[in-house]
Amino acid sequence: MIDGLGVLRAKAKIARIGIQNYYEDGKLIRELRLPEDVEASVESFQGQFITLNHPTEMVDSDNANLYSKGFTSNVNYIDGWLESEITVNHADAVTAAQTTHKQFSCGYWAELVDESGTWVDELGVMGTPGKTYEYDRIQKNIVGNHVALVQRARAGNKATFFDSVAEFEVVKVDELTIPQKDATTAKHMIRIVHDGQVLEIDGNDAQAVADLVSGLKTAITDQDNKLAENVATIEGLESDKSSLQGRIDGLEASAKSAPKLDESAIATETQARVEVWTAIAPHVDSEPDYSLSSLEAKKLYLKGALPDLASKIDQGDESYVSALWDTQQPEAVNHSDRVKQQVLHSQKQRQVTQDARDPQAIYDSGVKAYRESLLGGAK
Repeated sequence: MIDGLGVLRAKAKIARIGIQNYYEDGKLIRELRLPEDVEASVESFQGQFITLNHPTEMVDSDNANLYSKGFTSNVNYIDGWLESEITVNHADAVTAAQTTHKQFSCGYWAELVDESGTWVDELGVMGTPGKTYEYDRIQKNIVGNHVALVQRARAGNKATFFDSVAEFEVVKVDELTIPQKDATTAKHMIRIVHDGQVLEIDGNDAQAVADLVSGLKTAITDQDNKLAENVATIEGLESDKSSLQGRIDGLEASAKSAPKLDESAIATETQARVEVWTAIAPHVDSEPDYSLSSLEAKKLYLKGALPDLASKIDQGDESYVSALWDTQQPEAVNHSDRVKQQVLHSQKQRQVTQDARDPQAIYDSGVKAYRESLLGGAK
């Protein structure tokens, strides 16, 4: 109930004996609280902090102003339960206890003993009196730290205010279970959940603690290194992508700037090639090559006719070659002479086919060769 000062004061069951279920890496772990261990924890829960949800650390005098919303008092062990008077003196926690946070979850230190077996619920705290339950571990030396108001807890709806203001139950803080500060001889296990894995070590073993910290640092370093490798891989892929895109852009630009086939230009150049080869065929030591341009064919003839100027002819431009051609070209021959000469060496008197003597065949062959040279890279 809430008094005239707005403070919630009530009596409740805050913890019980029996089995508590936990999950580690997807595996069910059943931990047993024996009656004698729960009863022995009574004094440790006297005057402890009430919090709204579990804090990220155990509560003490250094952080109580951040987490404390009230306190417990008059804690007793009765028929398998810890019963306590609850005082909540912060408005936000009072409102939550009446609306969204109607259950309790205790934060505490405990020793975990790896011992399995069966336990009989003689008092019926968990359900039917006399029912037998299996367990995987036992919680020993339980020491209370705080009792949290939560939305949902673990032990069942019997852990409730006696005046029905809200229902409360008990749940262990899974993220960290540390030993009693005044422990001297008992073995106390520290449980740390890291990256989905549960690690447990003896809290009294300084070397084990140091090794655990070192292992965690190594794990973090490994994760950082893997992250750096992944970043480098991504950057490399981005670079490759940019390079490929540049090549694609270049090819597209080349395609756009490539000369278009002009039928008129093709006909003119083809006629020029046929005429040049018809004129020079008897005077060069090679068969007609219509993939050569008319300029290149003229150079071929002129280098043979003027060997001393061969280098200059090779490097000469169209005007230079045309000037030499005008003075050095073979004498013009009539159409019938072209048919007889064709494109072979008359001085060698080579045998040619009837098709090769046909002027139309020469012209068609020239057109075909020129088109192929354009498609394969025009000269």
